[in-house]
Amino acid sequence: MAARFVLPTKTVFTRERKNQGISDHPFQLILQSRHLTYLAGIIGVSVIVAKLVDYQFSDIASFYISDPDELAAFFGFWFSNLNVISLLVQLFLTRRVVGTFGVGTSLFFLPGGILLGSLILLFMPALWAAIIIKVSDGSLKQSINKAATELLALPIPQEIKNQAKTFIDVFVDSIATGIGGLILIFMVNGMELPSRYISLMTVLLILFWGYLAIKIRQEYIRSFKLKIRQPKPDAGKKELDLSKESVIGGLKRVLETGEEAQILFVLKKIREISDERLRENVIPLLSHPSPEIRAEVIRTLYYFTANPDTEAITPFIRDENQQVKIAAFEYMIKHRPEDIEELMQAYLADEDDTVRAAALVSLANETRDNALLRQTFDLEGRVQARLNALSTARNEEEASFRKIEILKAIGQGNIAAYYDRIERFLFDPDKRVVNQAIKSAADTNQPRFLPQIVPFIGLEPFAQAAKSALVRFGPGVIDVLSGLAKQPDTHIDIVRAMPVVAAKIGNQKSVNFLFQLIDYEDFVVRMDSLKALNFLKMEFPHLNYHEKTMLHKINEEVHVFQDTLSVLYVQIAQTEYNSPSSSTEAEIAEARKSLKLLLERRLDGSLERIFRLLGLKYPPDDMLNIFHGLQSSQKELRVNALEFLDNMLNATLKRLLIPVVETALLDAISDKTIANLNLDVPDEPQCFQRLLEGKDTRLKLAVLHLIGMLRDGKYISMVEKLKGSANPKIKSFASQTLLKLEGKSF
Repeated sequence: MAARFVLPTKTVFTRERKNQGISDHPFQLILQSRHLTYLAGIIGVSVIVAKLVDYQFSDIASFYISDPDELAAFFGFWFSNLNVISLLVQLFLTRRVVGTFGVGTSLFFLPGGILLGSLILLFMPALWAAIIIKVSDGSLKQSINKAATELLALPIPQEIKNQAKTFIDVFVDSIATGIGGLILIFMVNGMELPSRYISLMTVLLILFWGYLAIKIRQEYIRSFKLKIRQPKPDAGKKELDLSKESVIGGLKRVLETGEEAQILFVLKKIREISDERLRENVIPLLSHPSPEIRAEVIRTLYYFTANPDTEAITPFIRDENQQVKIAAFEYMIKHRPEDIEELMQAYLADEDDTVRAAALVSLANETRDNALLRQTFDLEGRVQARLNALSTARNEEEASFRKIEILKAIGQGNIAAYYDRIERFLFDPDKRVVNQAIKSAADTNQPRFLPQIVPFIGLEPFAQAAKSALVRFGPGVIDVLSGLAKQPDTHIDIVRAMPVVAAKIGNQKSVNFLFQLIDYEDFVVRMDSLKALNFLKMEFPHLNYHEKTMLHKINEEVHVFQDTLSVLYVQIAQTEYNSPSSSTEAEIAEARKSLKLLLERRLDGSLERIFRLLGLKYPPDDMLNIFHGLQSSQKELRVNALEFLDNMLNATLKRLLIPVVETALLDAISDKTIANLNLDVPDEPQCFQRLLEGKDTRLKLAVLHLIGMLRDGKYISMVEKLKGSANPKIKSFASQTLLKLEGKSF
C-alpha cells in the first residue's frame, strides 16, 4: 500500500483545470511574468551558444584532422565520452557545487567555461581550445546548469510551471536553434569569417546570458520573499533577509529561523524537489513545538525515499496531536509495506482511542480509491462502529473528539454512505465539530455540499474553514458565488467574504468575478475586491486584467473623486455659514458633520481605489508605496511619491490623474482648488441627488438622516425613489425619512 499526499479524486464539478483561462497562449504567459521571461531567455541563449560551439568544434577539428577516419574516430571518442563526463558530474559534483556555491553562482559555471574557451580560441585557435568549449558545454549543461535553473523556477506555481515548461522546451528551443543557424549563415557564408571569429558572437551572447542570470536570481529572491513574507511582522523582530543566500541556503535559513507560516511554506516547496541535502535541516523540526510543523515535517520526510527512518517516526503515532499521529501512520504505511496489514490491525485495536481514531483516518485516506482494500479492512463497518460508540462517550469533550475523527474518516475516505452524517454534523452545537464537517464536505469534492457550506463564510467562527473549503472545490465555485452576489437577499457578510475566496482560487474566472464585484454597492466589497485583484496581479501576473475595463474604472473613480470633492465643498460651506442657534439646528449641524466625515473618508477611499486599479497595469507594490507616500505627513515623502508617479504614468493617465493627486495633497479645499479642476459646484439638493444615486450605502444613509433632520418637503420625491431599493436597510431608512418629511409638509 502507498499513502498519497495529493488532492482527492475530483468530481465533474472540480475537473476543470485550475489554470484554465490563465492565458490565451503560453507565449503570453511567459511575456507577462518576468520570472518566466528570464528563464526562457537563459534557455534560449544557451541553445544558441550550444549551436555556435558545435559548429566551431566540428570546423576546427576538421581543419586540424584531415584524414576522414581519424576525424570520425576523434568525434566518436569525444561525443561518447562527453555523456560519461556529464553523468559523472551529475552524480558526484552537481549537488556539491550547487549546495556550496548556491544557484546564483552555479548558473555561471556553464557560460564561464564556454567564455574561457572562446577567449582562448579567439586569440590562440587550437584544437585543444575547441575541446575545452565542447567539454564545458557537454558536461555542464545537463548537470549543474540544469539543476540550477530548475531550482530557480521553484517559486513559480506548479500548474503555471507545467504549462510554460512544454512551450519553452519545444518552441523556445526551436526558435533559438533557428536563430543560431541564421547567425552562422550570416557570419560564415555572408561575411566569410573564419570560425575562430564566431567566438566574438559567443562572448557577446554570454555577457547577455550573465545579465539574465543576475536578473533571474533577483526575481527569485523577490518571488520567494513574497511567498514567505509576514503579513504583520513583529516590530522587535528583524525581517528575514535572503538576498545573500543561495536557493538551497535560503530554504535552510527559513527552516532554521523562519516563522511558522514561512516554515510550512518551505516544507511544501521542499516536497517538490525532494533534495536529500535538506533532510538534515528538516529532521530537527520533528521536535518543533508547533504540531502543524511536526505533521508537515513527517509529510515532507515521506518524500525522502533514501534510507527511511521508521524508528524515528514510530513514536509520533502517540503524539499528543491527532494530525501528527495521522501523518506518522501515513509515513509508516509508505515505508513499511511488508508488515503494514499487521501494523494497522494492531493500531486499529489499540487501547488508546486517539490512536485507534488516527489509524482509522489514515486507513480511510489510504483506501479512498481502493475498493478491495476498503473491503478487506471493512472500513464502513469500522466507521459505523465508531458512530454507534458515540452514545458511550463519557463527556461532551470525548463525544466531540469522536465526531471529529468520524468526519475525517468519512471525508478523506469519501464514504458516500455517510454523507448524511456530514450534513447532520454541520448543525452540531460544538463549533469544532461544525468546522470539521465543513472540511470533510470539501474532502468529498461533492457539489451537493456547496449550498450548505457557502452561508458559513459569513459567520465568524466558521468563516476560515468555509473559505478554505470553497477554494478546494475549485473554479466551479466562482459561478456559484457570482450567482449569489447578484441575488439581492444574499447577506452582506457572505458577499464580503467572496473576494478572499476568489483570490485564493486564482484563475481567470476569479479575475472576471472580482471585476464584477468592484461595482457592488457595498464599499467594503468594492475595496476588498480591488485588494484581491492586486494580490492576484502579484501572484499571477499572466492573467488578463482587462486593461480597457480597468482604465474605464479609473476614469469613473476620478469622476467620483471630483463629485465628492464638490459635494464636500458645499457641506463645508454650509457648516461655516450656518451656526446652530437651537437644538434642532444643532442636530442638523451634527448630521452635516457626520456626512462631511464620510465624504472625507470617501475621498481617501476613492484615491486608494484609483491606485489599486493602477496596480492592475503597473506593479501593485509600487502603486501602494506611492499611495502611502502621498498619505505621509512628511512633505518630502509626498513630493517624492508624486514625482515617482509622474515618471511611471503614460501621457493619458498623467493628464487624468496628476491634477487629482495634487488636489489630494492639499490641506483644505478652496475656491481656487475647485476652479483649477473646473468643477461645477452643485446646490444642496443636487448634492443629495448625486449621493443618493451613487453606490455607497453609508453615504446614502447619512444623506437620508440629514434630509430627515431638515424636514423639507422638497426632498419627498427624491426619497420616494429609494422605497423600492433592493437594500433592506436603505429601504427601511427611506420609509422612516418619508414619515418625517410628510409630517413636516402637511
